[in-house]
Amino acid sequence: MASIGPWMNLKQTTQKHSVHAEMLGSVSRPVKVAKDLLLILVGVLLIAVSAKIAVPMWPVPITTGIVAVLGLAAAYGPRLGLATIALYLVCGALGVDVFAGSAVLST
Repeated sequence: MASIGPWMNLKQTTQKHSVHAEMLGSVSRPVKVAKDLLLILVGVLLIAVSAKIAVPMWPVPITTGIVAVLGLAAAYGPRLGLATIALYLVCGALGVDVFAGSAVLST
């Protein structure tokens, strides 16, 4: 077996990397689809709520939505992350109150 260093060999470096959302266990196809849909809905809800929380800074206040987006991207990976952001944008385009500074919670 080829050795890269005294502490690592090639066999150890070929492990599959996965995101946190895929570590919930292997399940059948319908259960996986339901799990993915639930994760996407929870992600949209998290982004919508965090978009309403503003950190007062001068001259432009910053929302915590960016923290939620980056956290979901790291936890969900590219496929679920993109689906979550796409559904968030579709909800906003349909008139759901999900964006920062929208009518319901603005003062």
